[in-house]
Amino acid sequence: GSLKEADEKTEILLSKIPNDPSVLELKALLLNKQNKKAEAASAYLKLYHQAKKNNDSGKRRALYAFELGSLYYANKDFSKASSFLEEAAQHKTNVSAAHFLLGKIAFEQNDLKTSKGYLNKALEDMSFRPSALFLLAKVAFQENRMSDGLSNLIGANETAWKALKSNRVLSESSKQLSRSIIKLSSQELRMFDKSTRFFEVGTSTGSLKEADEKTEILLSKIPNDPSVLELKALLLNKQNKKAEAA
Repeated sequence: GSLKEADEKTEILLSKIPNDPSVLELKALLLNKQNKKAEAASAYLKLYHQAKKNNDSGKRRALYAFELGSLYYANKDFSKASSFLEEAAQHKTNVSAAHFLLGKIAFEQNDLKTSKGYLNKALEDMSFRPSALFLLAKVAFQENRMSDGLSNLIGANETAWKALKSNRVLSESSKQLSRSIIKLSSQELRMFDKSTRFFEVGTSTGSLKEADEKTEILLSKIPNDPSVLELKALLLNKQNKKAEAA
């Protein structure tokens, strides 16, 4: 039942049938499970080239491409990661995951336009919606689109909560991801400088009403947060509602 035992048995099989795809797949999975990313990538690359040699342009080769893209992303080899992830998406394999990772790669390379394109595609899958919205918020803030950034942060928080409360069966990793997005988005919302960046949400678009609506959403979630209450008071004062601001 141990990984070590499974690895030893797989090595015995590989000594007898070194090019068998099912055994190589098992070896790659075990290496990945042991966090041996470079070795796992080598195993998947062998499988990928085997499939390519056999003119397999279908699901199996695309699956290897996705695994390679994920592993190269983990090793910060963004050029190889992008190439394999794009191939996986083109062949309709783990499309949303591929688009999300491609969006992350583009963001880390400061290609915000490309990042937005991929992340907006990932939004179509509810499993990736909270994470994609959170990253889209970061993109918006870098582009100085404060209103969009705030909307995306709130959206990330809300959709993560919905995922946890839904009747859908979630894996433990999906639950952990949702909890992480809730924590990170809440931290980001609380870190705003309410007298400057938060206020720009309304003034940048000229829509105090929009800023007020977003603030009400925040107050429903964190009603006693001093920074949000400060923003509410600023908006009321700006709208000349002196009594309510007081």
